Amino acid sequence: MAKKIRIMPTLLIMVTTAVALFGGWTLYERNFVKQPVERILKQHAEITQYDVQWYPDALQVKLKSKDGTNISSLIERVSDELQQNSNGKK
Repeated sequence: MAKKIRIMPTLLIMVTTAVALFGGWTLYERNFVKQPVERILKQHAEITQYDVQWYPDALQVKLKSKDGTNISSLIERVSDELQQNSNGKK
């Protein structure tokens, strides 16, 4: 004998699972990936503007700095801090 599947509980479970999965990923990405990078960039007074592009295997950061800033030194410091605070690929 085949049991009849009840539609409402099944849909409710599917929707709850989808919300937990994608909502959890969004919270993780915002709180543990993007905010730490932005916090590191905001710590440097020399940086006046920045743009961060996220890719599956890379991070691209575009910086604008104050006049007279030693760019190579700034990039090296920011890169070192980002690597120290990353827990994933290096």
